[in-house]
Amino acid sequence: MKVSLLSRITAPILFVLLFSSTADAQHSVAREWNETLLHSIRNDFARPTVHARNLWHTSIAMYDCWAAYESSANTFFLGDTLGNYVCSFNGVNPPANKKAAQEEAISYAMYRLLKYRFDGSPGGSETLEYIDSIFLMLGYDSSFHSTNYADTPAALGNYIAENIISFGLTDGANEQNDYANTYYNPQNPTLIPDEPGNPNINNPNYWQPLTLEFFVDQSGNHWPINTPEFLSPEWGDVVPFSLTESNRTQYSRNGDNYWVYEDPGSPPLIDINNSMGTNDAYKWGFSLVSTWSSHLDPADTTVWDISPASIGNVQSLPTEIDSYPSFYNYLDGGDPSLGHSINPVTGLPYVPQNVLRADYARVLAEFWADGPDSETPPGHWFTILNYVNDHPLMEKKWRGKGTVLDTLEWDVKAYFALSGAVHDAAIVSWSLKGYYDYIRPISAIRYMADQGQCTDTSLSNYNSMGIPLVPNYIEVITTSDPLSLRGNFNQHLGKIKLYAWRGPDHIGNPDTDSAGVGWIRAEKWWPYQRPTFVTPPFAGFVSGHSTFSRAAAEVMTLLTGDEYFPGGMGEFIAPKNEFLVFEDGPSETITLQWATYRDASDQCSLSRIWGGIHPPADDIPGRLIGKSLGPKAFIYAETFMDVNGAPSIISIQANLDTITDQNVGSASFTVTVVYDQEMDTNSAPDFSFPVEDPLSSSTLAVNLENCEWLSNTSYIARFNVKDKSLNLYDIDVMISGGEDLTFNREQNEFIGVDLFSINMGGPIEITFTDKIGEKRARLNWSSVTAACSYMIRGRLSGSSSYIYLTIPGGWTSYSASGLVAGSSYEWQIAPNCPSNGLDTTGNWTVIEHFTTLNCIKPSPTNTSNITATTATLNWTEVADAIGYIVYGRKVGDNIVRLEVPGGSIVSYNATGLTSNSSYEWAVEAVCGLSPYTPSGVTGTNMFTTLSPSSKMISNGLRFYPNPMTGGSVLEFPNPDGDNYELKIFDLNGRMIYDQSGIRGNKVLLQRSDFTSGAYIFKLISSKDQMNGSFVVD
Repeated sequence: MKVSLLSRITAPILFVLLFSSTADAQHSVAREWNETLLHSIRNDFARPTVHARNLWHTSIAMYDCWAAYESSANTFFLGDTLGNYVCSFNGVNPPANKKAAQEEAISYAMYRLLKYRFDGSPGGSETLEYIDSIFLMLGYDSSFHSTNYADTPAALGNYIAENIISFGLTDGANEQNDYANTYYNPQNPTLIPDEPGNPNINNPNYWQPLTLEFFVDQSGNHWPINTPEFLSPEWGDVVPFSLTESNRTQYSRNGDNYWVYEDPGSPPLIDINNSMGTNDAYKWGFSLVSTWSSHLDPADTTVWDISPASIGNVQSLPTEIDSYPSFYNYLDGGDPSLGHSINPVTGLPYVPQNVLRADYARVLAEFWADGPDSETPPGHWFTILNYVNDHPLMEKKWRGKGTVLDTLEWDVKAYFALSGAVHDAAIVSWSLKGYYDYIRPISAIRYMADQGQCTDTSLSNYNSMGIPLVPNYIEVITTSDPLSLRGNFNQHLGKIKLYAWRGPDHIGNPDTDSAGVGWIRAEKWWPYQRPTFVTPPFAGFVSGHSTFSRAAAEVMTLLTGDEYFPGGMGEFIAPKNEFLVFEDGPSETITLQWATYRDASDQCSLSRIWGGIHPPADDIPGRLIGKSLGPKAFIYAETFMDVNGAPSIISIQANLDTITDQNVGSASFTVTVVYDQEMDTNSAPDFSFPVEDPLSSSTLAVNLENCEWLSNTSYIARFNVKDKSLNLYDIDVMISGGEDLTFNREQNEFIGVDLFSINMGGPIEITFTDKIGEKRARLNWSSVTAACSYMIRGRLSGSSSYIYLTIPGGWTSYSASGLVAGSSYEWQIAPNCPSNGLDTTGNWTVIEHFTTLNCIKPSPTNTSNITATTATLNWTEVADAIGYIVYGRKVGDNIVRLEVPGGSIVSYNATGLTSNSSYEWAVEAVCGLSPYTPSGVTGTNMFTTLSPSSKMISNGLRFYPNPMTGGSVLEFPNPDGDNYELKIFDLNGRMIYDQSGIRGNKVLLQRSDFTSGAYIFKLISSKDQMNGSFVVD
């Protein structure tokens, strides 16, 4: 029987993480309430940020309810200040039964908090009933509301819930207004996926809202609007767990200020002004999403071994975008996984599991899209933690050491650490999503295809903003394509086609149909998602899935003391023709398998590319951020716990905040740590750098001879310093391996976060200005690795005041616009990162000067030397021009474009004309280097060639003013006083004016005799004929 979306959502848990065992039936009360929270999340709107916060707030409540009765633990919220909220606490009296008191306090806190948080949920009636049933099952009285906590655990639970609810109204989430945005506005109008292309987008570097027939989120909820707003773009304002002010920078966009945490720099952009040259990485990443879409065809016979023997064990992540092509397999999919040769628990090789790549990719895309049961990505990892806890081989030893903990103690500590990590991950990733506001694949792929292709300059659909052509994957529609592609009237010839998943239009019944893969018009490309969802309603950069998953995987690794799942493998079974919801499948039962938590995280990251949701540029920064966040959050959580009696570091101090070239020398940099108990001074702790590693460049080297114990609780590590022209900022130091004196227990790992920086790379050394136009110029500079941002100041030369601009740290150029033509400017730039000790003071570059162009239209223009087959087109010189473009045609024919190089060339000899025919032409000046600045096209100049037997006297023939606005004068040479007739014709050849008996050399014409348009005149005498043209406004 096919599992429906509804049943997957409403069933308590329909999947099993298989560890060849049955689950432990004895759960702690913390576990019961965490499962209740996950159930509530499944019935609520799918809001990852909101639910990461719910997971954190509930975990704080449970931890403090437990810690309040533990003399060896410190509370986190009670008796402290969180954000700007003060939670008073005077302690509790020791209860007769400590565990019963902890369970009671936890239950009241969770009951009150969950009832409040999910009161307005779309599944609220069922959810609140469920919460009531759990509370009643545990035997507690819901009518007890006292907060006099000294002697009553229930009152303590009520008190904690009351204060967390109040704190939640002050923490920047705007919970009181249902988490609504207060200042963010989208940069682009909406995209309607059901309509072809992306015709209305303003800027293809920014996120674009989607308008659907109706919107159903990942949890199956029908939203009351069909154009969902950006979810949580201002989440950088929310109070975090372990993040500090040194981790954040404030940027401004459109007059609004955004707090951004752990800024990795800008994602790759497409250069709509052809000025910054960053197109290639943008096009590569989004076109890769299209090529991976071709892997989703169950008819494709490609087979992969998806066991841990072949997948997992990624050795390193790229840190530069230029390295992404060597990490991702552009055509075949996947990453450089080495796999694992042996299961370390069984000592046996992992058994291969050969399945269709299409089944694997589709199952991944759906499994990780919803979480196992739509509890959103942060909740997903709590589900994984709970099932790991149920495995019979799982020993609940903190970090895998010491004694086995009581289940309640283990759960509240584990939830506390994991929730802090995923909450911080939400804040970091959504602060970046809000500020960078980066585009999603459906918008980018359709936009590029709308422009054309950027590979073959000889084709008529070439456009530098177009999508790259890839044989067999991305091609141009031609006459050899079927009518379904080129159209019944060939109206789609020259458009782009993609070999990709064919989309929801090809699925009649998701229970029995699959869309398959084939050639489709790119303007109709869909991600592998339901047509009622398409893409999450928020920006792409950075990937929340990648950030959540890697942070959680790091916490799981530290928490259990083992990078491997219990038994050496975690599994998830996707039954044949039942698991997939978007379409029918998989075609056979397959089992997702992970040796390590990091393997599961990496698989989650790739799933978002196969799902059409993220390009690589969203993925890798998210993984790197999560890799750093997880350990920091975990170790910060440990500072509130007495985890296993092992020694802990209580302080760390570096002798320098910033190492510069003035500090080069032997043992010139030191780090001193102090432990909370006496240590074995015959052994020494290890010092390492988990993220930014100055040892790898030899900037620092441990000076072993001078490292020493200062006392039995204090150790100093000394490092030699070399100048390697390196900038590293906010460097973390990890200390491990120290042992206590009495029991030789190994210390708890400790990370000194953002302990010091290295600034040896110098300031910006190169600046230059190019791509100068009339009102724009590109400002360029050499990169400074340490810069969180750059400050540019510029002004008109001679002005007394500067204009200041803040530029993201990853940029090395800025396109200035709105300048004044023909004006001199000057500018300077300085790197900026106050949290790294780097500011603009003393770091401004030398002044760079440039002058904007003044590319005016050539004026006036005239035609001379007209014969039956030739004419000379004349214009005035434009001082800044490097050449001119002439546009001309025989009236009624297509326009011909002619380039005339050289700014001093002011005429063009047209030849090969047709006799007795009317022509029109105009000209524009071209100034500056690529991209050229055009002056704009002049007014139309018209003339008529002579008949083969006619003679034309053109010298001295004038018509002014032209265009005619009132009266105009036609002046011509008539030295002998001959008798002329003037005939004037419209462009259809009708004569609309005739005057004879003209013996002078001037004729006055009135505007009232003509309608707006172009006209041709002929002056005819017995001796000659003179032809010309004019325009009437």
